[in-house]
Amino acid sequence: MKRFISVLFLALLITTNLYSEGLPSLIVFNIGAEEGVTKGKANMLTEILIDEVSKLNQFKVVGQKDLDSMFFWEQNKQLKNCNDSSCLSQIAGAMGAEYYVEGSVGQLGDKYIIAIKLINAHKVEIINRLTKKVYKSDNALVDEVPKIVKELFDPKKLKMEFEDVKGEVFFSSGLDIVSEPSGARITIDNEDKGVTPLKIEKLRNGKHIVIAKKDGFRDEVVNVTLNKDEIKPLMIKLRKKVCSIYVETTPESADVYFQGKKYYTPARIDNVSPGKYELKLYNKKYGDRKVPVIVSEENEETKVTLDFEATTIESIRKYKKDDGTGYFTSDLFYSFGGSSYGDEDTTTAHILQFRTKLNLFPVLLTPQIQLLATNNKYYSGNFSLVAFSTQQFELLTLGVGFTKGPETGGGGIAFNLYRMNIALHTVTRNNDTHLFIGFIDGYTGGKNVVVSLISLGLGYGFYMY
Repeated sequence: MKRFISVLFLALLITTNLYSEGLPSLIVFNIGAEEGVTKGKANMLTEILIDEVSKLNQFKVVGQKDLDSMFFWEQNKQLKNCNDSSCLSQIAGAMGAEYYVEGSVGQLGDKYIIAIKLINAHKVEIINRLTKKVYKSDNALVDEVPKIVKELFDPKKLKMEFEDVKGEVFFSSGLDIVSEPSGARITIDNEDKGVTPLKIEKLRNGKHIVIAKKDGFRDEVVNVTLNKDEIKPLMIKLRKKVCSIYVETTPESADVYFQGKKYYTPARIDNVSPGKYELKLYNKKYGDRKVPVIVSEENEETKVTLDFEATTIESIRKYKKDDGTGYFTSDLFYSFGGSSYGDEDTTTAHILQFRTKLNLFPVLLTPQIQLLATNNKYYSGNFSLVAFSTQQFELLTLGVGFTKGPETGGGGIAFNLYRMNIALHTVTRNNDTHLFIGFIDGYTGGKNVVVSLISLGLGYGFYMY
């Protein structure tokens, strides 16, 4: 009598909770620990079992451990020591639970033996029972639990049972589902049901979660409650899946071009369908960049970040090596202290020089062409080879050419002692603008000699490969 009063007290406290979700209620009692298995291991197995049963989304699941924490069974020895089936049925029935699960696990030889029962609490009848044998391995024991749950709650085996619980028809409702557009795949309580338009009968009365999915559209989640003998129409309007691209750059000021429209960073581009695209980004200092973007329907926002300076360094590495291989320049020089020694008198000259070169073999020999003109009608053209030539400097130029003065001209040599390159700004992509300072240039031909002590040049260079 005392045990019955305690059970009734428990029932009054939690019956409301068991029915709160509108689902059939089920209690999972602790799995008993038999020979060769510790109580702790059996309790852990119980928690895994509760989790797997909850994933079915078919029951309001309560574990014995939940009851322990809510009602302090430790203070009631009769309840605490309640392990037999009639006692468990009495507790489950008094609490308003339709079903309960009990079981045991033990070791026999080199195997674990798991025995599980699903019981109708009102009829005190075993609905389904399983006995599984697995080799003595904790991993194998854990892996077996989902298989047990799937077999224990096999809908085909339990169909008639669920139709006659407490004299009510639990599976008398249904859904008539259409979608716009049609062809959406429908899952109900994580179970695939087919493609719209779709009529589903013999659903469980109560609450359900309906999910509609279609490529190119957002997933739509609908919560429905079905009453007894109700076939509810359900219209699901799918929203086209559109995404956005968010663009950030360093430095922050940059233009973004996408599908004929211009944006400014930081920029958000909305209403972008999933697919592959190419963004064009422009910064006044660093120039253009093309950035491939893949917009996935899995992400509502695709973030694009670009560091112009970092990509500049990367680009330079692509086109240039530290020694300047493939570096092509065109330079214009003006010489200070220029002098012409020719047909009769030595005269001071203002000298303009133009040269172009290509570093084919850095440091060793670099070919270049030079042209020269002075205000007192000296002209020169020559082909030279530069020894020890890099992007930053060149040392010792020697060549052959033709120099003409006011009266005579002829073949001769050209030479330069040293030139130094000073970049005007950071190299962008594969090109730059620079200053050149040169020391001691000389050109000869016939009786003509043109010499300058200091040359100041302005040039433009880029990497050909």
